[in-house]
Amino acid sequence: MWLSNVGRKKSQETAASNFCDRKLTSRYFTVWRLAVWNPNRLKASNAAIVNTHRILRRYLIAWLMITRLEKCTHISESRIHSMKAKIGRFIQQSMVPFTLSQPEPVSTLPTLNSCRVDSDVDKQEEGPSPTNRLSESLMPHQAKGTFFAASLMNETQVKDPKRGQLEVAGKGRRFDGRSVVKLGQGEKKGSSIDSFQPKLRSSTCQNKEGARGRSDKSSKIVLKLQEMEENRIRHLQESNARREQIRLAKLARLREVTDRAQKEIEEENRKRAQEAKERRLRKAEHQKRTEALMAKEKADAAKSDNFRRYLRLKYHGFFPWMRYMQQFRDNVVRACQSNLLRLQRAPFQAWLKVTRWNSTRKHAIASASYFRMLSRKVLSNFMQAVKLRQLAMLNASNFYDQSLLKKYMQNWIVHYKQVEEENSVKSKMAVNHFSRTIQHRCFLQMLQYVSISKADRERERRLANLRLKVLQIVPDFQPCVPVE
Repeated sequence: MWLSNVGRKKSQETAASNFCDRKLTSRYFTVWRLAVWNPNRLKASNAAIVNTHRILRRYLIAWLMITRLEKCTHISESRIHSMKAKIGRFIQQSMVPFTLSQPEPVSTLPTLNSCRVDSDVDKQEEGPSPTNRLSESLMPHQAKGTFFAASLMNETQVKDPKRGQLEVAGKGRRFDGRSVVKLGQGEKKGSSIDSFQPKLRSSTCQNKEGARGRSDKSSKIVLKLQEMEENRIRHLQESNARREQIRLAKLARLREVTDRAQKEIEEENRKRAQEAKERRLRKAEHQKRTEALMAKEKADAAKSDNFRRYLRLKYHGFFPWMRYMQQFRDNVVRACQSNLLRLQRAPFQAWLKVTRWNSTRKHAIASASYFRMLSRKVLSNFMQAVKLRQLAMLNASNFYDQSLLKKYMQNWIVHYKQVEEENSVKSKMAVNHFSRTIQHRCFLQMLQYVSISKADRERERRLANLRLKVLQIVPDFQPCVPVE
């Protein structure tokens, strides 16, 4: 039997290897047939792929052209708008000295400063105005220098007008000495904002030279400046108080949300702990019930085995023999008693002979039945052992067959994965080569649009010429009406 199982396993192994070889051979033959017998189909698919790539390349080139043109148009429009804004700011800054040359130009200085300082607080309450735009056009250090020069001139002119004028001129030069503009010349150096500050100081000094006798107005201006400074400080304090209230309200809301989230988390953790505790209790109870049930089943099984053994002994084993022996002893005792009494000796002898013969016959029958029972039991155990051995051999054979099939399947899967990996590597190489080719061609197409960059440079040159012309025209500009 064992040799037959081994032969059957070898035949199954050979059949499995032949099946795997046939599958692989058929697969390779199918691929070879598709590659050799259908060249027209491959050519058609390659032509379709090339046509698709060509169309995609054309779309890519058109998209690049449209994007480049939109970018150039957006840049030119933004530059035109920025140039218009710069021209407007330059014209406004150029009109400020003309406005400051009026009889009382110093009154505009606090407005400039207050608008500049309080712009962060009252920016939403006030609308745009020429003074606000002017204060926004000034740099912070320039506005600070101008305000300090004006306040110092107002304080010192009351005591000594000449000394105040000299100190103001010196302070103005110390606060902003980056750009120097001479009053007799028409050319500008630096930016429009840097050239505006010296003009403002020179116009202020000239106006102050003609207003030395008006000390009462200067004191009023100083008081007005102080009042504006106090208003500014009050506005700042109010805005800070509002910000603090908003911050405290936000903190309270955040704390409330955090506390609520913390409470929810704690409640959820408590529920989870309670559920885990209940699960543990249920599991322990289930385990206890299971153990009790298993113990009960084991006790019932032992009791049933004992009862079955008792029944076998009672009806087919030792108990009948014990009963027979007890009967035999009783008969012997009665015979001995009758023999001792010597009553009816001849019938007793005959009865004893018959009894002994019957007892011998019954003893032989009981011994034969007991031997047959033992033989039957031994034979049944032997047959069961043989059956178990056959089943074990069959299971071993099945396990060996399954292991062989699993091994063949694993080898086939490994080979299939290797083939798939090779195909994926080849496809990736093809895709990389195609992407490099497309990028190179796109770069060559992009190099053909050098004319666009030339047009940009030409536009820049025209804009530069326009700036020079505006700079030449604007200094001679005179407004028809004074600007407030």
